[in-house]
Amino acid sequence: MPGFDDVGAYDSSPARKIVRGRGKSTKSPRKNSPGAERFMREQGADAAPLVVGAEQALVGPASQWSILFIGEDGQYLAQLKQSIPKSTLSQIKLEQAENLENAFSLLDTSDFDVVIIDLALRQKGEGPALQAVVATYPEVAIIVLSEFYDEAIALDALRQGAQEYLTKGGLPGDTLLTTVRYAIHRKHWEQRLVELSQYDQLTGLPNRILFQDRLQQALRDAARSNALLCMIFIDLDRFKDINETLGHAVGDLLLQVVSTRLRACVRSGDTVGRLGGDEFGVITSDLGTIAEAGYLARRIIEALNEPFECAGDKIHCTASLGITLHPIDEGDSAQLLKNSALALYRAKDTGRNRFQFYDSAMNRSVQTRKNVETQIRRALDLDQFTLHYQPNVDSRTGKVVGSEALIRWESPERGLVLPGEFIPIAEECGLIVPIGEWVLRKACAQASAWRDSGRAPSRVAVNLSPLQFRRPDFANTVISILDESGLDPRDLELEITENVVMADFKTTEYSLQALYDHGVRLVIDDFGTGYSSLTYLKRFPVYKLKIDRSFISEVNVNNEDAAIANAIIKMAHSLNLRVIGEGVETAEQMEFLKQRQCDEYQGFLFAKPLPPETFESWLLDFQPLT
Repeated sequence: MPGFDDVGAYDSSPARKIVRGRGKSTKSPRKNSPGAERFMREQGADAAPLVVGAEQALVGPASQWSILFIGEDGQYLAQLKQSIPKSTLSQIKLEQAENLENAFSLLDTSDFDVVIIDLALRQKGEGPALQAVVATYPEVAIIVLSEFYDEAIALDALRQGAQEYLTKGGLPGDTLLTTVRYAIHRKHWEQRLVELSQYDQLTGLPNRILFQDRLQQALRDAARSNALLCMIFIDLDRFKDINETLGHAVGDLLLQVVSTRLRACVRSGDTVGRLGGDEFGVITSDLGTIAEAGYLARRIIEALNEPFECAGDKIHCTASLGITLHPIDEGDSAQLLKNSALALYRAKDTGRNRFQFYDSAMNRSVQTRKNVETQIRRALDLDQFTLHYQPNVDSRTGKVVGSEALIRWESPERGLVLPGEFIPIAEECGLIVPIGEWVLRKACAQASAWRDSGRAPSRVAVNLSPLQFRRPDFANTVISILDESGLDPRDLELEITENVVMADFKTTEYSLQALYDHGVRLVIDDFGTGYSSLTYLKRFPVYKLKIDRSFISEVNVNNEDAAIANAIIKMAHSLNLRVIGEGVETAEQMEFLKQRQCDEYQGFLFAKPLPPETFESWLLDFQPLT
């Protein structure tokens, strides 16, 4: 499998990749005890596991264990040693600490598989020894020792973090060894469950659950110290493209390298987490100024801008960042996550590969969009949408030969709403698909009615959204609507942009060919403003090009616009394609296009988009412009 350059010294064990530990310990929880790890190294990869029921855990033989006894009872320790076979005892590391201070000193400098704590320490003024050891050394298996058996004490010890409970009286050596073995085994699986529930198994970073816990703790710490806290939401730009083109194995390696680089950008006390997919989070506390958050964000962007080496190839993957600051941005951990996500989306909307600080206006903007989305859903249910029609005029005869159907929203609260105000939101929330189908159905029905009545030309053009066009059943949907309406397929023109055509060649080719075979005509809308490749003009069954209004508006005063419009017309005709100029507002613009043999015009010079009945009345009074 190809590997990334950064992965060389990377340890994939989740337990060894904790960015910020809990409690006082700076150690990372061990996946296996020291004795087990030594045993595995000595025996190789085929070391026999201890089988307990259906579970397996590499605990290692007793001769490899390291045990610390915390207590003053030297007599018990002597009895303990006597009960263990000499051949085993000679290889066991068994040490004693008479108080917690000595115990902590030993635990700080040596690795122990098991700690046996004499509960009598508490009675001698040492305090709650079990709680202290569990909190400070969470990676160590613990057995508590009592003078006599008490079920309540035993259960309490287990609840506090101990793995086993023993009494001092008459303990044979084999029972002790079995208990130690079980305690190690149980601790191993307790830690493994923690890892699975709190750490991302691919990168070893805290997952969303643990990240939120860390964020809550950081907020509590910041409240006590009145310090500035920063949370950064990170999303990789176009990671989906890398995954789809290079494969998930490369994508996974990339995520591992990203996590390594992120950890290198932060301080040892900061938290880096993987929130899901290609999303990461950073928590950094005790900032002196807001500018420090910006410096960190730039450092992260620069680190991720460096190309990633994979099998000799360089992969470029940028990131967008959203930043929220506490207490400047108020709220709990959930609110801070939401704030940073809003800032992240703003960063992506404004160009990607950048960072954006959160401000309260983003929340208001989101709420406004949610309200509009709700209103759009209601408008679709209550049939509040309508179609207006703008005429297409033939340049040779000056007569109206067709029209373009343009959606309007007759909102009781907002009045007549133009598509630019609601179509982008409909596309974001997926409502554009049912809206687009409604437009297609309504336009075909109206065109069919005009054909039957003769009140208007039956040819109609309909704009398509990218989401609508990319649906695998799109061609069948169009054909079904044509059959329902009875409209001649040659009277339906579907307008799509160049970017839609080029986004997915295979899907595009299938859909366009199916529609072409049925007689439907394809128009490239906003031609000259999108994808620069002209390959699709010979590959796909294009019928007409629509010159974008941005080239038409200054065609009489801007030589570059005039040259572009002229070139589009000549190229189209050389390819046997028709051309229509949109946004024609003056007689001079119309004359320019006419002299260059543009086939059709559309614009306010002739009429604005009109409701069907008004469009019919306008046609009765229209005098061809020649």
